[in-house]
Amino acid sequence: MVERISLNQLRSYFLKKHHLAPHAKAACVQQALSSLVGLHTARISTPFVSLHTRVEGFQSIDLQKQMRSSLIKLRCMRKTLHIVPIKVAPIVHQATLKQRLPVCTRSFKKLGVNERDINLCKEYLIDLVRSKPSSSEELIQSMLEQRFFERIKKQLSNPIYFLRRMIKLCWEEGTFCYINESGHWTRESRIYGYTPGIYPELNLNSVGKEAAEARLIDFYIKHYGPVSFKDICWWTGLDVRVVQKHLSSKGYQIVLIDSFNTELYTSAEK
Repeated sequence: MVERISLNQLRSYFLKKHHLAPHAKAACVQQALSSLVGLHTARISTPFVSLHTRVEGFQSIDLQKQMRSSLIKLRCMRKTLHIVPIKVAPIVHQATLKQRLPVCTRSFKKLGVNERDINLCKEYLIDLVRSKPSSSEELIQSMLEQRFFERIKKQLSNPIYFLRRMIKLCWEEGTFCYINESGHWTRESRIYGYTPGIYPELNLNSVGKEAAEARLIDFYIKHYGPVSFKDICWWTGLDVRVVQKHLSSKGYQIVLIDSFNTELYTSAEK
């Protein structure tokens, strides 16, 4: 039997579930993030404002001190930046990796750089970051000074653009991780670290693509449901066919909301 609930019931449910109701504040940052899967963080200040509204007595240091241990900032759903717990990171990373890499590979193809030279540059950049977290500017300057890069540079009309794409590739693949050295919640001083060194307990390749896609859909329905098919496709950024296949193979509860004519999916887990 399809459950039917009112729009007011739904609003009240979400306010409590996402710690937005005054009586339902989260006790800590991890509790708030667990109810949201992760925090959208396209702007530097966004996660701090979001947590301030959700966590009792939140201070900016509460988030900052966890950023090199239990939380990581990466690009994932809809190719946008999120802060997620490290236990969730392999899932959101692998589920969205195929969406994020083409911007780099298309650039290399357009520039006419072969795979051997791409790998040479990647190995050198990884060695640099493994030994010392560095900014883009530091990495680019060091690369420009290398003798082996002289040959590659002659093929390029804009070597700095190519090197920025190389750094982006290393970040998107998960070899590099984002570090903000600024101690202020509205400012950024970005450097890149070597992910296995900064997060020794994190293995971004610990789950396969299809399993990650399925779990990402599950996460969204569990934490944001009731949701529509369009909601799922938009939030995950996954191909419509991937979402359809998963929904047809797994039995989710269906909910009808007063004033809406669309069936919404929800999880049995609360």
